[in-house]
Amino acid sequence: MFNRLIKTAFLIAVFSLTSGVVMAQTGGGVVEADQDVQSGRFVDAEVVLTSMLIAHPDDADLLRRLSAVEAAQGHLAQANQTVDRALHIAPADHDIQLERAYILLWRGQLGKAKAQAEVVSAGDPHYPGLTDFHTALASRVRANEPRFVAASLTGGLFDVDFPGGAKATWKVQSASLSYAVTPATTLIGTEELESRAQTDVRLSGAVSQRFSGGSVYIGAAATPHGYFREKWSVFAGGEARLNARWTVIGDARYANYRTSQVGVIDPGLRYRPIPSLAITAQVINLLGGGKNYRIGGSVRVDYDIAHVASFYSTVASYPDTESDGTRQLRSVSVGAVVPISERWSIRLAGDFEKRHDSYLQRGVTLGLQWQFSH
Repeated sequence: MFNRLIKTAFLIAVFSLTSGVVMAQTGGGVVEADQDVQSGRFVDAEVVLTSMLIAHPDDADLLRRLSAVEAAQGHLAQANQTVDRALHIAPADHDIQLERAYILLWRGQLGKAKAQAEVVSAGDPHYPGLTDFHTALASRVRANEPRFVAASLTGGLFDVDFPGGAKATWKVQSASLSYAVTPATTLIGTEELESRAQTDVRLSGAVSQRFSGGSVYIGAAATPHGYFREKWSVFAGGEARLNARWTVIGDARYANYRTSQVGVIDPGLRYRPIPSLAITAQVINLLGGGKNYRIGGSVRVDYDIAHVASFYSTVASYPDTESDGTRQLRSVSVGAVVPISERWSIRLAGDFEKRHDSYLQRGVTLGLQWQFSH
């Protein structure tokens, strides 16, 4: 829902009509900023608008546009300050008033957002964009109610070769359900069933908390009567956006196996050169598992084609622990998520893993996800 609101805001904030005086003074720069926005280059648009404001610091329309660009990058507190400056300069401007209503809505201040929109309605009850705003407000009110968010089913089939020439087929099945307690707080429950010579059933639960510019999560898992998975584990992590291109990420886990205990810490960075492309690198640090310290790493590339599909590829080499101990694992995986309707999407992945002195695994995974309606 947030992305749809951002899109609506740009239709209001970026493509609204501008007075002849403003266009005469800043028209070329405004056109350039609009082109950047349409191409998803929000950082470039922000640079253009900020430089223009140096020459025209009291231009309310430029401030309005800048607030929309800041909001699109998730900098909602800054966007709120910017649109307040614009409103102070032009208190009767309905475009600015409506832009401020949207920003308040995104910040979760629904009462203030509604009150700001009522100011616009009092001046012109048929003002362009008011109907869209009230639709977005009603959707956000519904989203504030506790509700199920998504459910998924996944199945994988893997051919396995062992050093002595033996072969096997392993199967993995999982089911997951997400429940939003609030718009920012989500509970996730997952059951995984992995069949080798024996079958392990792993149960896990986690809570995820979003905040402006990032998110954190914490959870725990258990494998009753586990053969090769951990007996129990606890895990946590999160990410924080540094700017429009860089995000710092981190994950940590402590797991208790039948034969050992390990701790894993995975700090990393994500770089987004363009909105549709993300490159993530993590350092995998393992403590325990028969040695005091081991290190590995992973690199993941994600590419999104809007409304068509998202693709990913991962290359990794790291110390991997199972019940038989810790061994170096090298892996390559590629996959895609394809939406087949507004609520349904399919995930397809191919994986290759080589675990030192243990096994070589090749397999495919197919998943189906359902998004509950708001």
